[in-house]
Amino acid sequence: MSLSDEKEIVIVLDAKRLIALGILIALGVAVTYTYIQALFAFIAPSQKYPLRILEVKTQGKTTFSRGETVTFQVKIEMAVGYQTPYGYYYSYYCQYQPPSYYCQYYYWDYFTEAKTYNVIIAVMDGDKRPMTIVSKIDTITRGETHTITLDWTIPSGAATGTYKVRAMVWSDWLPNGVALASEAKEASFTVT
Repeated sequence: MSLSDEKEIVIVLDAKRLIALGILIALGVAVTYTYIQALFAFIAPSQKYPLRILEVKTQGKTTFSRGETVTFQVKIEMAVGYQTPYGYYYSYYCQYQPPSYYCQYYYWDYFTEAKTYNVIIAVMDGDKRPMTIVSKIDTITRGETHTITLDWTIPSGAATGTYKVRAMVWSDWLPNGVALASEAKEASFTVT
């Protein structure tokens, strides 16, 4: 046999091999999807703060007239798990800092129960005077993202200018409630 000899390779795909190939491809896609999803999962800094506010904004536009109704949208996500000193799962990173090698381990655990929360929106005018506080209660489970909408009608005698909206997530109203997100988010809109 020399290099100039050509051989034809024939691959026969009968029904059994085609089914086996389909199963292998489906498993490969499922494993890849799960791995990528785990890479981008939200892990809370502690069990104390299972939620985070992704964004707060006004729906549709940012300029309103007196007497108009403003619809606020608050996007909230619940973490898949939380960091803990000792958990079932861990990740780590290592680095070399001469003259030693340093590794840090992060342990985490899964949230298992749904969380009921209160989205609170405080609207302040340009002079930082509170105009209103609006809230809505919702329930979320781990890994979910919810968009909550709240409405407020601008009073006819309201001052013109830039208004600030501050969104917070609490377990209940004070003094019974505690913050469920580590930080609040803000947005602004204009009243003409």
